[in-house]
Parts: sequence; structure tokens; C-alpha cells
Amino acid sequence: IKKAVQIFKTEVMYTFLHAHNDRWAKNPENRIGKLWFDRIDINRSKQLLSFSKNQLRVLMQVLTGHNDLNYFLHKLGLVESPMCLCGMREETVEHVVGECLMYIERRKRILNQFVISPTNFSSLNFKKLLKFLGETERFG
Repeated sequence: IKKAVQIFKTEVMYTFLHAHNDRWAKNPENRIGKLWFDRIDINRSKQLLSFSKNQLRVLMQVLTGHNDLNYFLHKLGLVESPMCLCGMREETVEHVVGECLMYIERRKRILNQFVISPTNFSSLNFKKLLKFLGETERFG
């Protein structure tokens, strides 16, 4: 009977995960969050729980798009321009993490890529991402 109960619990969990992933994919909200979590990933969630309060604060700035980058500050009316200091694009999470020329060497050294498409953000290692974000000095 114990084995049958365990099988039942496992089936319920996978059914729930499948249903939740389906709802997440169909929900038009939270565009930024979906760059980092394209589906429920228990291991990725556990990794988040292993970080300190300060590290989680930085990650939440990136995962939600609510941060001190010019794009968000401009939306709040706190800076005149949403543009990045590089002058290439608006200073968004996608730009800083993925393509800003000011951080290209750091991106290559820490994240092993010169340019990262936002569609690949969900595969980035959070520990390496935190190191990269710290070196940009734009999150803190």
C-alpha cells in the first residue's frame, strides 16, 4: 500500500506541474519572468532558495524588471532617458545581460558568451549570473 500511495502522490505532483506549466505558458502576463522561468523547474527553484537575502534581492530585480536600470527609472519619471550609457539601446535587463557592449568581456568571461538571446536566459546559471550582475555594478 505504501508504494501505491507514493505512486499516487507522484502522479498528482506531475499532473499539477503539467497543468501549472500549461497555464503559465498561456498567460500573457509577466513577460520578464518568463524569460527566466519558461516552465516550472523544481531544481531551479531550489537553487533560488539557497541564496542569501541580498543575493535574492538582486535576482528579484532582474527577474521582475523592477530595478535601477534607466528603462525602469524612466517609467517612474526618475531619469530623463531610458537609454543605456552605451547609447545602443534602452537600458533594460535584456540589454544589460544579453548584449550591452560595455559588458561584453565580462559576459564572455563569466557567462561564456559574448551575446545572449533573451530566449536563452532560462538556461543561465544563477550563481554565474549573480557574479556577472555584481561586476556590472548596475544592480545592488
